[in-house]
Amino acid sequence: MPDAEYTPEIPTKQCSKCKAILPATLDYFPKRPRHRSKDCLDCQCLVCRRKASKTWKANNRLHVSTYNATYHATHTAYEQQRGQAWYQANIEANQQKARAYAKEHLEERLIIESRRRARKATAPQNDLTTAQWKAIQAHYKHRCIYCGIKPRKLTMDHLTPISKGGSHTVSNIVPACKECNFKKHAGPPLAPVQPLLCL
Repeated sequence: MPDAEYTPEIPTKQCSKCKAILPATLDYFPKRPRHRSKDCLDCQCLVCRRKASKTWKANNRLHVSTYNATYHATHTAYEQQRGQAWYQANIEANQQKARAYAKEHLEERLIIESRRRARKATAPQNDLTTAQWKAIQAHYKHRCIYCGIKPRKLTMDHLTPISKGGSHTVSNIVPACKECNFKKHAGPPLAPVQPLLCL
């Protein structure tokens, strides 16, 4: 008879919290290099350690948020430098990810870009959200406010242009087709318009 294949026995360890006997490996116990145990593994299993960590964070939320705020305030330059270094090291992957996101989330990208432009132009109010823009389009039945056509893609028209002190908010935005928006440009509305005052 051929010899049975030798399989080394994996040592086990009992969790000090839940008392479960599990294999003494990193799949079940977190590593603790400076721990007193001979195997350099924690005395609690991963499940119990995660539960304890969540409980501690929930009970010490104020302490954690204060610590994080203090850390970020004192290490701003270091974090910016580290973030820029990571971005440069992963620039191709980041650009691909950004392009994929932009294709899948056209409405969200439109809102992000329009808010960025409003912020650069120092608009007095800049609080339009994706949900609000969708609600504005639905209210006007996805049609241009000026010519009434239903284009494939509507653009945001600011009744009072941002360049003239207008806000990027619900009460100053109506849907318009590209042609009408281009024709209006920074002038007055092409026709009398009743915008939504709130949502």
